[in-house]
Amino acid sequence: GIVLWRQLLENAPCSTPSFVQMFEWLYPLLQLGSDSLKTSLLIIECTILLDPPAIISRYGTGIVSACVTLYPEVVGEAKVLINNILLAVIKTVPRDQWPDLTPLLHVLLKNLDEFSDYSKVLTTNINVLCYLILLDLTYFNNLIASFNNKNLLKNILEIWTSKAEHFYQMEQHKLSMIALLTLSTYNPDLVSHHFVEIMKLIERAVGKCTDVDDKGSRFDCILRKHSSPDDDFITGGETEDYKRRKILEAADLIAKMDTITFLRAKFAELRQAVGPELFTKLSQGVDREVTDKLSNYLA
Repeated sequence: GIVLWRQLLENAPCSTPSFVQMFEWLYPLLQLGSDSLKTSLLIIECTILLDPPAIISRYGTGIVSACVTLYPEVVGEAKVLINNILLAVIKTVPRDQWPDLTPLLHVLLKNLDEFSDYSKVLTTNINVLCYLILLDLTYFNNLIASFNNKNLLKNILEIWTSKAEHFYQMEQHKLSMIALLTLSTYNPDLVSHHFVEIMKLIERAVGKCTDVDDKGSRFDCILRKHSSPDDDFITGGETEDYKRRKILEAADLIAKMDTITFLRAKFAELRQAVGPELFTKLSQGVDREVTDKLSNYLA
């Protein structure tokens, strides 16, 4: 029955009152050890993508509460599915309509051991942090401050920058770079302590998500892919859920933001925030190959 429920959602072209009402039946299925737990988590994500305002306004608090209970107890794929639910809320619901996500974000950040090895858990954890930074930096800063742990952000950044080389999607590299640069321009002290690692991450990300055309001009591969997508990219796929995800992907901020233009603007802001003299001094500590590549990208 629950598999059929998921298939029904995936093939539904639009929401109905029945889909919203059926959501109440999910809560008893969100039990640790349940054979249907992973499918239930997928149904939550699918339903949010189908009708974000209706689901979150009615069930948002319950979804967060259930995920808070489950998160410390589950591992691997189930943790990724919970992170995907969190991302679905953050990306599809207007900021002023978010439920109180703080309890779930606290649980996520308290489980920093999940960041220790590269995995899909790490990727989705960092994705959550990136979107929080880009959609509401004040919210992110307040979240970090609420832990009353001055080393928390430092620990997160050490893991973030050290594991970034293992990201396998160019979209992940670009998202990570944009979020980290945005955070850095508002936190000059952060830049001073992690400058070398941040520059390496930026250089790697730009190399992954840009290329050079036949005329020698550098272009953003992600921006080009989404600027004139073919019909299959927007409307292809086997299910309506697939279409919704592709449309959401095409509307994402990283699909609309030019990497080089953003990099030039943020580097100017970063230099001003840190101070030209200190910026030059910090740059001297970066590997020459990295600085040469960055200079070439910014030329």
